Amino acid sequence: MSDERSIPIGGHCPPNSTLKIMSYTMVKEKEILNEKVSYYLYENFIILNLATSAKSRSGEAAKPRSY
Repeated sequence: MSDERSIPIGGHCPPNSTLKIMSYTMVKEKEILNEKVSYYLYENFIILNLATSAKSRSGEAAKPRSY
């Protein structure tokens, strides 16, 4: 059974397994990227929190945080 959707590379059609591996690595790369983005956002969130808490200590009235 041949898969007609596979793109011929160098004159011959690759077996299904290579396409599966390719799609798997793409998914893995997306997961890694998501982890990096979420870590970056988390880091920025901490920096933001530090900045706001420092601001509340420097003379301004500290507002109670509602979480």
